[in-house]
Amino acid sequence: MLQSRLERIKSPMLHKVMTSFGPIDDLFKQPLPEWTKEFPSPINDYGLEVTAKLMLDSVILGDQHLLITEWTNQFKGNFVVPITTVINKSPNINFSLVVVNSEDHYKLGTLHVKKSTAYSGILFSNHFLSTTDLDEWRTQRRHFIDGVMPMTVLQHFIPIINQTSQELIEKIHKGENSTFFYVSEPSPAYNMHELIADTAFIILLRTLFGEEDQFIFQNSRRVRWALQHPEPGNKLSKAILDQWTSSIIQRGQARKQSQTNQNTGNDTSCPVRGRLLNRVLETEQVFQTSIGTSPEVALHDNIAILSLAGQDTTATTMTFLLMELAKNKSYQDKVRKEIDELAESLQGRQIQYTDLPKLRFLTQCINETLRLWSAVPYGTFRELQFNEKVTTPLHNGLVSIPKQTSLVLHNYSLHRKQDLWGENSDKFIPERWNDGIFIDEWTGEEDKMSFNFSNEEIGCPFSGRNPQSLRFHPFTRGPRDCFGKNFAQLEIRLVIFNLLREFEFRLASPTISKLKKKGDQISFMSAGILKPRDGMWLHAYKRQAVNKTKPSVSTTLKSAL
Repeated sequence: MLQSRLERIKSPMLHKVMTSFGPIDDLFKQPLPEWTKEFPSPINDYGLEVTAKLMLDSVILGDQHLLITEWTNQFKGNFVVPITTVINKSPNINFSLVVVNSEDHYKLGTLHVKKSTAYSGILFSNHFLSTTDLDEWRTQRRHFIDGVMPMTVLQHFIPIINQTSQELIEKIHKGENSTFFYVSEPSPAYNMHELIADTAFIILLRTLFGEEDQFIFQNSRRVRWALQHPEPGNKLSKAILDQWTSSIIQRGQARKQSQTNQNTGNDTSCPVRGRLLNRVLETEQVFQTSIGTSPEVALHDNIAILSLAGQDTTATTMTFLLMELAKNKSYQDKVRKEIDELAESLQGRQIQYTDLPKLRFLTQCINETLRLWSAVPYGTFRELQFNEKVTTPLHNGLVSIPKQTSLVLHNYSLHRKQDLWGENSDKFIPERWNDGIFIDEWTGEEDKMSFNFSNEEIGCPFSGRNPQSLRFHPFTRGPRDCFGKNFAQLEIRLVIFNLLREFEFRLASPTISKLKKKGDQISFMSAGILKPRDGMWLHAYKRQAVNKTKPSVSTTLKSAL
């Protein structure tokens, strides 16, 4: 695999990208910081220039999560990589420690919440999720969090999410985004990733932004395209996002003013739809930065990042979950049985927030999807706020690294490490999460590094709690964890609940061919988020129309998958 990468970096395209950053003549001549000599690094094998090109090439082609995983398996511990950043139109090499020791990962991610400069240089990078100003991050997050609280806001979105899920079901019935292939079955195959991504975008805009349907439908595809291309110099993407954020701001301010005018006397009601956007529109009122970003730019970038992060990561997780359930018919049947039992117990009433913890096996499947297909594979980029001691695999001891060192708290590689998850770490096995406790397959004992989703502990699996342990951190490390984790947990359950009540899903071409070749190659990273390469193609059979005597694609693929 690495040999093919060494051939790839000879491409003229990579040289063109690098020279577009600015002068690079002296970029690879700088000495390595002293602390880096205490850790293994591909720089020792290939030199600084080749390693930096390997890293950048993997970003361009979307497989950096696989490259980091290769090196994780090679070095067996924390290691150093060069990350090319562009600050003030000047390229720079940022020597970063990739943290793959689980104890270091937990400690550094919890104590050091300052983001590194690795986010600099891309479009819409001056937002509250990536700001390096900790006071600004805390101020904005505290102000915005009111818009995504589980019981006061999110539970009121259930009818909207259900309605949007039913619209997705109707699109599938009508054959939207479907085609026929001549490999798997004589039935239409659906690009479920595009259908689900569009659904997640609609849900975000209807709920957290409070937008109207006509405006959403007119903008969904072009805005989602632009959000996937935040690279510097992409004029079309920048133009689309500038127009998008300006429209969102203008329309949001107009609605907010209208709501204010309608409130009279002692009416202090606060609309739930669009509450997050209303808080974000107050960015300028709470903005007190010390890093040179204007309030106007921060508002623009906050809108842009929420437009991306508020739907793309959730859509990816739902897509890979459906893929795994299509691969494993017994798991899909078990989830559907659980869903049917819950639906019957509702006796015709709409599902409520407090019903969702009853979907225990679905929660296990979601956990396993979050582990195996980390929506944000690189995890997070942090910067040491003070000197630290971390482990090095070179001599199995602790070494000091200085303040301001850049960290990569990787998700994808840790979630697949065999020493943390066993020899079957690359397999989808929801039973790992049996009632929230992983049973060690070798000893039969409970794994204390797992967390327990007991009702006594937290009430429900996503009531404001960040699921994390030494080895599991799908929403990164708190306290600077995923802002929208509770919204995502709610949306995933409701959309899957509705889909599996209506359809049985089976793998279709070309997804089958990709999974036969090598499963992890089906994924690639775009705009920092994992996605299925070339879509996710599935057959969707209306449940009562499924011929139970018909041979299942999953059965024919058992040996390959």
